[in-house]
Amino acid sequence: MGATAEELKQEIEQKRLELGDDLTALGDHVSPGQIAQRKKAEYGFRARRGWETVQTKIHAATSGDRISSADGAGATDDFDHSDHSNATSIADSPLAVGAISLVVGLLVGAVWSRRRTRRRMKRRMNRAS
Repeated sequence: MGATAEELKQEIEQKRLELGDDLTALGDHVSPGQIAQRKKAEYGFRARRGWETVQTKIHAATSGDRISSADGAGATDDFDHSDHSNATSIADSPLAVGAISLVVGLLVGAVWSRRRTRRRMKRRMNRAS
């Protein structure tokens, strides 16, 4: 209780500095730029973790090893290909399915693009006539 005026002034100044730091931290927390940076870092981490999981599963599927890996939801996927032959089917290989899907998508896109180009050319020629 015997605080002097000078001590009270110092205590008030200290509280002001702490409050200023808190307000700055709060401003950074709700800043759209900071939110975007945090989300970018979070999604980057998730993507890297997902990619590592996919690589592990592909390696296990192609080598015939048995692995257990938990995903973010706590579910467990077990790969045990010991009762199958060494040759894996295309459906068992996510990499092969992805590659085939990519090629099919590119082919469909190329055909679609050609059809649109032909239609445009026909319209231009009809207008010019």
